[in-house]
Amino acid sequence: MPPKLALFIVLVLVAATPKVAAQEQPVALPAGWHLESNELVWTSDVPLRIGGARYEFRSGERVLGYPLQSGNLLRLRGLRADTLTNLSVWAAGRRLDGAAAHLRIGPAALPTEPAIAVAAGDPAAPGTYRTERLRYTLPNLEIEGFPAPVEVVAEVTAPVRRAGAAPLVLFLHGRHNTCYRDGPEGQSSGDWPCKPGWRPVPSHTGYRYITDVLASQGYLTVSISANGINGQDGLFLDGGASARSQLIRHHLAQWAEWTRHGGDSWGGRFRGRVNMDDIVLVGHSRGGEGVERATIDTYADDPWKIQGLVLIGPTAFGRQV
Repeated sequence: MPPKLALFIVLVLVAATPKVAAQEQPVALPAGWHLESNELVWTSDVPLRIGGARYEFRSGERVLGYPLQSGNLLRLRGLRADTLTNLSVWAAGRRLDGAAAHLRIGPAALPTEPAIAVAAGDPAAPGTYRTERLRYTLPNLEIEGFPAPVEVVAEVTAPVRRAGAAPLVLFLHGRHNTCYRDGPEGQSSGDWPCKPGWRPVPSHTGYRYITDVLASQGYLTVSISANGINGQDGLFLDGGASARSQLIRHHLAQWAEWTRHGGDSWGGRFRGRVNMDDIVLVGHSRGGEGVERATIDTYADDPWKIQGLVLIGPTAFGRQV
């Protein structure tokens, strides 16, 4: 081998060696953080609840992405090593990791609530109708992109012996744990479908204190379950808003069919008894965004008309509120 060529090869190898060594050195991460293959993983010291807020991984002030939750672990894929500096975990403007877990974004004090008008009568006063509780479970709904189908389950609170067609008020709960076992004080999870021995959390029954009053005033109330969406919406950038819209409109289409042609779960009881032109949607958190999205997604020729929305702390992942 010519001396000049040999010298050139040696110089190339020497220049390349530090780079290889640098690549092989592990990235130093703060306590609670580690890498698994191409995933950045953070482990919480306390149980992570399932709520409407979206978790964020940050590098300094920059959002790296939105990790998926698995128990007390948060996982985010596809990060470069040079982004893994000054890491932190946030949700709803509050830092969740490290000594600065108490930090919040925003003003120190909330603004003063403006004065509001007082109704002449108490809208929460019970009406004159006796009420009845009903339930229905229909075939599951397939939603594009969701690995598992979503349940079509609802609790109905109806006025008894109401003359004419009743206005319909539909409720959609927020993002909560989906499954439980060993009673209300037992274990809970965000799985879907529920594992053997676990039962779906009946979050949709939590509005009875409102539905009872409205039904006594003559409204037909329908509170729908969305555990199947809550357990899978972490896969989508809109937080499941489109899926919730689809679920709501699926229920509304069912009620339109029942009131027009009968065939409901109670022997045709609601044929001609529901005013599908007088509908109000009520939603909390991600359910609030869901009912708002359902209104946007409704066509003029759909067999229902939404006359009002009640949004309780709605999220805005889809940016359409």
